[in-house]
Amino acid sequence: MNEVERARYGTEFKAKAVALVVEKKRKPVDVARELGVTPHSIRSWVKEHEQSQKGEYTRIQELERENKQLRKDLAESQEIVDILKKTAAILSKR
Repeated sequence: MNEVERARYGTEFKAKAVALVVEKKRKPVDVARELGVTPHSIRSWVKEHEQSQKGEYTRIQELERENKQLRKDLAESQEIVDILKKTAAILSKR
């Protein structure tokens, strides 16, 4: 997308155009005609939207994996602390 097109159409306008295609299942050609833009622009905006959605999905998966690993590490650390507390209690009785 060139700089003129970026300046001409704001983010909100593009988001609404994409929503008409993605959520309302309308054809890009029809949306373009209605909004007075080229079908190429609409398709380009939809493609950008889909790529950003894939990126978000991938990031969420990475965060879920990290969260799972951190929970596992925390559980192991808590187990070690419990063992050390029991050991300290036993040793302090001597």
